[in-house]
Amino acid sequence: MFILKPLSMKYPYFLLLLLIFLFQACSSDDSPNSENISKYYFRYTLDGTPMDYPFTPGTQINLTGLYEYDSNTPSYSMQIFGAENILDSQQTNRLVLLIANSSEIKANITYSNTESPNNTIPDLLFSMGYTDQEKVTFITSKNVISTPLYKNAQIRLAKISEDNIQGTFSGTLSNYDKRTGQAILTKEVVITDGEFNVPRYWAYYNPNNVNSIID
Repeated sequence: MFILKPLSMKYPYFLLLLLIFLFQACSSDDSPNSENISKYYFRYTLDGTPMDYPFTPGTQINLTGLYEYDSNTPSYSMQIFGAENILDSQQTNRLVLLIANSSEIKANITYSNTESPNNTIPDLLFSMGYTDQEKVTFITSKNVISTPLYKNAQIRLAKISEDNIQGTFSGTLSNYDKRTGQAILTKEVVITDGEFNVPRYWAYYNPNNVNSIID
């Protein structure tokens, strides 16, 4: 299995901020390699409505993934990102999948935020976030308090290679109003039939900076 060069970070969410910055900093000046782009996709069904984010590397980095190892923690972090239009200043119609674990994140394992004989709960982080057309953000994560806030979600990786990450996902994501100091559920969305095949950022868009190691 190929793992890209380590990224020093104190918290897994730092990688999310870096990921979003990298995507928004890129425009039509990017020069992706000659790989066949038609194989990449990010699609799912949202409350019964099909959603599809076509891959458009000629103008933006709207589909991509990162898999990094932090030797300081130590931990492995994976992020999968899909957006309809990364250049949208309102940052709507986008979805992020996050996994962080003290051991390697592997293919053919179903990662989840809820216990099940067929699921594996990452010991550091599991999260899924979606922002709709009205700029409302829905999330699910691991429940860390006695009163569960989040419902079941799953991410299953079919392939983790030097070039791309492929898998499936589903879950119920929630929006909470916390202005009163209490978490009040306002709305939920149900994601089904999620599937992706995204290029790994450093290998696809900046191959000269890749320092891959084989584990």
